[in-house]
Amino acid sequence: MYVFIHMNVKGHEISVHELIDDTDWLLELVCEDCLSWIGYVDCSFESGRLHILDFKVYTEVPKPWPIVDGLRQFLGFPASRKNFRGFGLGSYLLDCLLAKVDTNAVCEVWGEVTQGDIDTTPHLLELYQSRGFSLMSPDEHCMDGTAVKIIRTGR
Repeated sequence: MYVFIHMNVKGHEISVHELIDDTDWLLELVCEDCLSWIGYVDCSFESGRLHILDFKVYTEVPKPWPIVDGLRQFLGFPASRKNFRGFGLGSYLLDCLLAKVDTNAVCEVWGEVTQGDIDTTPHLLELYQSRGFSLMSPDEHCMDGTAVKIIRTGR
């Protein structure tokens, strides 16, 4: 595991942890002082193509395991859930992923966006476009329910 970079959001230390092997790429957003995962991007890699399988920044940080929650309270951390959306963490996570893409043998990055994704995050398509993705109609490689296929070819 590699810690990509640290940043401070709402007074919390946030880092990106990489778990990358030959076929699977996972980047996790971690709130170090909350002891919680706050988002992730999960991808599969095959034949030079990186498929974004899932990309999420939590509206509510999932409550950690009971023992971790007890440790948090013992150390004086608040037990309340935190909302980290709206602070640019999705953009930051996508930028971290694309930095890894640009330094590896990736010729194409692609994924699917559902209507639910668009409804939840209205600026999502503009975010992808601002990072060099093209918007396309879904094809036979897309999952059912895909509204838009996103694709970015190597640089």
